[in-house]
Amino acid sequence: MSFTAGISINSLTTGSTIKAKVLSHEDDNYSQTFEIRIDENLQSAFRYLEKIFSEKCGEVKYVAIAIPTYFKEQDREFVNTTGKNVFSHIRTLKNLHLVHSNSLQVDEHPPENHIAVEIGQDGAAGRVGVVEAEDKIMFYGDTEDVYVHDMDAIEPDVLFNRTMQPFLDRLSKNPTECGSEVHKVVVLDSSPIENHPTMGFRLHTLAQTRIRRSELPTEFVYEDGSKILDHIAKTSCKLYEDSLQPLGCIFNVMCFNVSIAKVDGFVKTILRRHQTIPTQGQAVFTTAKDNQTEVHLHIMVGLAHRVADNKLSGKLVLRGLPPKSRGEVLIRVSIMVDYYEQMTVVAEEVGLDLIPVTNGASATIEFMTTSGEANLDARLIDQLFVDFRKLDVEEDLRQSQEVEQRWADSSASVRSV
Repeated sequence: MSFTAGISINSLTTGSTIKAKVLSHEDDNYSQTFEIRIDENLQSAFRYLEKIFSEKCGEVKYVAIAIPTYFKEQDREFVNTTGKNVFSHIRTLKNLHLVHSNSLQVDEHPPENHIAVEIGQDGAAGRVGVVEAEDKIMFYGDTEDVYVHDMDAIEPDVLFNRTMQPFLDRLSKNPTECGSEVHKVVVLDSSPIENHPTMGFRLHTLAQTRIRRSELPTEFVYEDGSKILDHIAKTSCKLYEDSLQPLGCIFNVMCFNVSIAKVDGFVKTILRRHQTIPTQGQAVFTTAKDNQTEVHLHIMVGLAHRVADNKLSGKLVLRGLPPKSRGEVLIRVSIMVDYYEQMTVVAEEVGLDLIPVTNGASATIEFMTTSGEANLDARLIDQLFVDFRKLDVEEDLRQSQEVEQRWADSSASVRSV
């Protein structure tokens, strides 16, 4: 049988617990769970897990590792690099991203304001964002994150004020497209039971007394650390299944273009297929109407020139633009993809010198390029290539260039969104 493993790490300190769950790609009923501690260092712990997998299960084909959301970038890079030194194929995912995504229903629903908070052994992290489900795909927009790294003797009310209250204040002052009220709150307690037995639950209880909607009740969800291991194990199995599908891509290379949809029906490509990962790119756009104070950016993936022939991967709303004439406000969109295929899109108002405007509008969104919220699995990506071969690419390119030139002649030599 083929095996995959999900690994959950709650801390990098000596003595910390590492949990692992092994599933079979071929037998849905197969499952084995293991627990070890970091005695010397993370690499020796991973080596020991690899030995356990081999002796108890067999060769593990794919490993997914769940880490605390509040881990600093150097810690995340350390886990990923150490994992690659031991296991052949790995993916590292943040706990909050993993559990929040799996706690959502993909039944179609309008945009909602969500707050999600992770309480861990060494810190906490919070996220607010607009969540929408459309065509069985989750979209996150208007996101903002906060992190807490000093957890000594911290009480739930202090934690609430540091992880949730900033989001409530922000929504009150600057409502999103779905208003200022919170539709759903997810609290993830990823700490080992022996360290923080009630911290996450106490925060969850406190939130229910402080967060209320005027009409319909806010939905509150509490998840303990056991959910992380289940989710990461299933995610590992899915990632392995996706890797078995024939794709038109090479490992660590973009397998499709990443573009921004324009009002003319065509896309502006920012990252191109075959660029090596990590990679980044940017383009400058402008408003399409007079007195336009917000733009809705649609991030597309695919190979075609027309918006309709690509796949919508994410949405980002940029609010607070100055009400000026069409073409006078410049918006720079930067797209970055890191080693872990995490895509970050940043939109910001810039001046004619392309330097960000002081106190100007800005917005950010993060999602996985081929999984997570975007839900672009291997079969869907493969279908993009099949559909692309049916298009009249040269004619679409010619029309795209004509439209671009007309816009440049009538306004400025930038794209409108």
